Amino acid sequence: GDSWRGGVVRELASGAFAELTTLRVRQAGLDDAAAEALAASPHLAGLRCLDLPGSNLSGRGVTALLASP
Repeated sequence: GDSWRGGVVRELASGAFAELTTLRVRQAGLDDAAAEALAASPHLAGLRCLDLPGSNLSGRGVTALLASP
């Protein structure tokens, strides 16, 4: 379903998981809005490994992730 779309990822990125260094979200169908929410979160700036196989990202989502701090 759409359980990992932008709104849910925004909750994840809200600060409760600020010490994460690795995030693996497999086969969840993440979309560009979800990628942008992850990329925009200052609370996830400590991520060193982001594994998103099975995501539905276009160039927009990938660019947001690559440009994030």
